Amino acid sequence: MDTRINSFLSDAERDAVIELRHAMHREPEISNAEWKTQERICGILQRFGVEDVTTFHNAGLYIGIKGTASGPGQPLFVTCGKGHSGAM
Repeated sequence: MDTRINSFLSDAERDAVIELRHAMHREPEISNAEWKTQERICGILQRFGVEDVTTFHNAGLYIGIKGTASGPGQPLFVTCGKGHSGAM
């Protein structure tokens, strides 16, 4: 396991990410119809205090996260599919 990545997450956050990954593989969904994945991600984000989550373009998410660094903030866009999850 890469300890550099793990040091950014609390144990609870790491457990949530692992559970999400397991759920995505246990119940795969068709591209652009990842409703369960979208719901799971929203639930995890809310559980950790991220309130600014909006759905867009079918199963995508717009996530507004304010960091602690100075400078302009940038929104995070997430697509929910297992094969193409990632920020844009």
